[in-house]
Amino acid sequence: MPHTKSLLHILDKVEIFQTKSYNAQETDSIKLFSGIAEMIENIPSLSTKLQWLHKARAFLEIGLPKSLLPAIRSSLVIALVELARDYKWPVADEIQMQQDVSSCFLIFSRAETEQLKALIQAGALPILIELISSNIIDVSEKAIQAMINIIQNRNRFCDLALGSGLLPAIRTFYFLEVPLLGILQEFIHYNDMEILSTSCWALAFITCDLNDDVTTIQESKIMPRLTALISAESLSLKKILIRIFDNITMADEKLAQMFLDLNGLSYLKEYINNNPLKKEVIWLLSNIAITYQNSTSQAFFRAGIVQLWIEIFSELDKDNKIEVIAAMASLSSCCNTEQRKNLIDFKIVPLVSGIIKEDDVR
Repeated sequence: MPHTKSLLHILDKVEIFQTKSYNAQETDSIKLFSGIAEMIENIPSLSTKLQWLHKARAFLEIGLPKSLLPAIRSSLVIALVELARDYKWPVADEIQMQQDVSSCFLIFSRAETEQLKALIQAGALPILIELISSNIIDVSEKAIQAMINIIQNRNRFCDLALGSGLLPAIRTFYFLEVPLLGILQEFIHYNDMEILSTSCWALAFITCDLNDDVTTIQESKIMPRLTALISAESLSLKKILIRIFDNITMADEKLAQMFLDLNGLSYLKEYINNNPLKKEVIWLLSNIAITYQNSTSQAFFRAGIVQLWIEIFSELDKDNKIEVIAAMASLSSCCNTEQRKNLIDFKIVPLVSGIIKEDDVR
């Protein structure tokens, strides 16, 4: 353990640092943060540990950006992780601990490439995931912003450019075995559009190859929330959501059925005539109808999708006509007597007769 008087002597420089008249040497700062870390780790009293944690937070907030690199190079990050992970705190102290730790991690999350790597390797991400679920709004918001800072750091991760270039490669988190779905499940329940868009772009990436995550999605609250978000006003968010649902419904029949049970078809029906979304929506519906024709036929008729397709068919371009015809061919092969009667009532016979005359669509 460092000599307390020596450590306090360094801490005395905080006030001078605040006035910007003290240009701290990096070695002094590393000694300072290493000393605070040792005090946190070795002093048995929880209240005293909390005092030293608060000093660390204060110094970080005063000294940015000069103190950030030395703090990460010291053992302070590890001490904070252990403090949040390994101790059972009284309620009042728990609140203060979460506030201080979330503030420190938010500051650390602004670091550059190698420093972020050190932060992740110290085990900060599982702590951030827990803090995201905190009942203290300020703590939860800081933890969310820290996680977003880490995800969006372009220098740390390779940019995937999934349509907007907004989100860096989430695959790095796979290598670190971070439970991304657990993080995103929290993110998508916030109303902040930046948080929603970033989270949905992440989901668009990780749902491209679900594999073992199918069960996780089935058991989570992700599907109901995403389905409800289809009604959001943001066009860009709607496009991301359509991509996610295409990934999810094509990954597993149970997930496709879950989407239908959540009235997903009714939500999508509203956008069939929406020019910016028409092609994406028609292709998503067509994929579901063709892939799961035996189990989805009734849902498509009940939602009025087939009738709407027939009504607007003449207005569609060639590619969309081909998608609609393929979907209706699949659904009609599995429909019952009543649904066949509906197809005749919807005037499908004249429509098909007209299609036969169109060389491009025949």
